[in-house]
Amino acid sequence: MSATRGVRAGALRSVVLATPYECGPTIAGPGCGGRIVPPDHCHLCHLPGATTLDHLMPVVLGGLTIATNLRAAHWSCNSQRGARIRGARAALVGVW
Repeated sequence: MSATRGVRAGALRSVVLATPYECGPTIAGPGCGGRIVPPDHCHLCHLPGATTLDHLMPVVLGGLTIATNLRAAHWSCNSQRGARIRGARAALVGVW
């Protein structure tokens, strides 16, 4: 499944991938002390070449697809994180 599903190509996606961000503590993890991270750097491993978007608050936990909830990420880093928040895996609970 694409990390940018539902995000119009050329609109929000291009803005997020081209915007530097402050690497402070988020629900996704502790961050790296508030330094400014250049565009196209993965917010999870901090290496350049990020081409997908990651939701800081996963959609399955109520996260929205808005610029403040999205960060650039490598596909592999994004997939490995999944729907975790600060090391916890999200649980999907259905009504029976």
